[in-house]
Amino acid sequence: MSASVDLYDVNVWISLILEDHPQHEKARKVLDFPERPAFCRITQLGVLRLLTNSKVMGKKTMKTAEAFLYLRKMEKSLGVFWIHEQDHFESLWENHARTWNISPSDWTDAYLATLAEVARVRLVTLDQGFEKFPTKFNLLILG
Repeated sequence: MSASVDLYDVNVWISLILEDHPQHEKARKVLDFPERPAFCRITQLGVLRLLTNSKVMGKKTMKTAEAFLYLRKMEKSLGVFWIHEQDHFESLWENHARTWNISPSDWTDAYLATLAEVARVRLVTLDQGFEKFPTKFNLLILG
């Protein structure tokens, strides 16, 4: 995979989408990067879950069909790339999870860190918790 792709964490996506989000300005920095933004199934599901959650979206809460349509338009306008699991991903992810002795709240982050490593892309996040993973993945924490 090309190094010109950034896998955005869910927190980056939702901060971009919500203009009144406290991290919106930090997240907007990614729009100036030359790298193409990317989704994987986990980040897509996370964004869909938040777009349809009234506690997050308030009056802007979307119905299921609206959320999918919104994502499709965003994917097209931003040229979003899709990262899929490769054949050897599962065994490496399981090995990382065992070696890192992850906590119950770390499953998704460990998945994303492993996916970024296998796909050889940069993971872009607002979450400093990713620094605890001792793996060889390219990480950018927006600050």
